[in-house]
Amino acid sequence: MKVHPSTISREFKRSPGQYFAERAEAHASLCRSTKGRCIIFTASLAKTIYNWIHNKQLSVDEKVLR
Repeated sequence: MKVHPSTISREFKRSPGQYFAERAEAHASLCRSTKGRCIIFTASLAKTIYNWIHNKQLSVDEKVLR
């Protein structure tokens, strides 16, 4: 299979019960599709972030912001 034995071992440990390659591939594809998804910066999100900063829920100094 040209993969390290520990890779195969981890793959089996991730799937409780019987292992199905198709199910594992579908799960891996789903994880890859949502990985690194960008958040669209909107005006309402900007207001929320500034509210978090003003309410000390986000530790960012306002002086470093534009």
